[in-house]
Amino acid sequence: MKQKLWIFGDSFADRRTNYREYVKNRPTDVIEDCKFKELGRADPVDIDMLDYTSTYVGPPHYLTDTEVITWEGWSYFLEDDYDVENFATAGIGGDTCFLRLTQQVDEVNKFTGDRVSGYPPLQEVSVVFILADIINRVPLTGYKDNQQWSFLFNTYPRKEYNEIMGNLSQFHAVADKVDTYSKYNKFAETFLMDHMETDEYKNRVKLFLGALDHYAGFFKNFICIPVGNYEAHWQGWSTNHKFHNMQYREDLQLETLSAKSEMPNKLYQWIFNYSKRNSKYQRPKHLYPNHLDSKYNGKIYNEIKQWMETSG
Repeated sequence: MKQKLWIFGDSFADRRTNYREYVKNRPTDVIEDCKFKELGRADPVDIDMLDYTSTYVGPPHYLTDTEVITWEGWSYFLEDDYDVENFATAGIGGDTCFLRLTQQVDEVNKFTGDRVSGYPPLQEVSVVFILADIINRVPLTGYKDNQQWSFLFNTYPRKEYNEIMGNLSQFHAVADKVDTYSKYNKFAETFLMDHMETDEYKNRVKLFLGALDHYAGFFKNFICIPVGNYEAHWQGWSTNHKFHNMQYREDLQLETLSAKSEMPNKLYQWIFNYSKRNSKYQRPKHLYPNHLDSKYNGKIYNEIKQWMETSG
């Protein structure tokens, strides 16, 4: 029986950004210039050796017959090895990730049915918690959870706000396009200047991680991988603090790995609409669906797999 694994986080972990199918007419001239490999999972170490995360769906002569090209990331890889439930959603902040974690804990604790066919005991569940932005992504009732990424942009000048929303909307469905400027501009400015600059607000990183470490004690294993660098907000606290129940992997900080990622090959530049993007967004972070290239998707996959196989 596969080990049970829960995943929480934002677009770095979201199942919908870690597996996508692209059905398009293939540009023959681009295909001829590109090197392809099928993704083999017999040995997880092979992931690091692959030039591309993607695979072709179709018969062996897929270069001429198939019209489906897939993009695959680390959280999708893990589904081959473990019984995965993925609660991550692109665009949400750390507060909503934590809320979903506590809600799942409550559901399991209230469950009185058969543990085999229903919820397993928490002591049999491992958790990968991708620590999304808890500073700049603010949950509000005026937009959807997956639009929390847009909060701080409400403090920008209107023209710049429109430009940013127009470009970033390429990453979201039409129904998820955001325009909350009229509603939140003044509020966001006040929130930024009068609340986010307080010592109490900056201290919430410690508060958050302390609470997260407490919840980690309910589970078999718990690993927390931060998206960004929160060191400025806890002023060196992490170097002198040991968590009791969770493994905190600042060395795997995802924004750093995203910045190190390489540009996709010509075919995937075409698939990811590279030429149609504003020059500011012609970067790996904004091209790959989960912001990481194949090398760093492989790295995160292998690190989590090793942790799963060697932890308690």
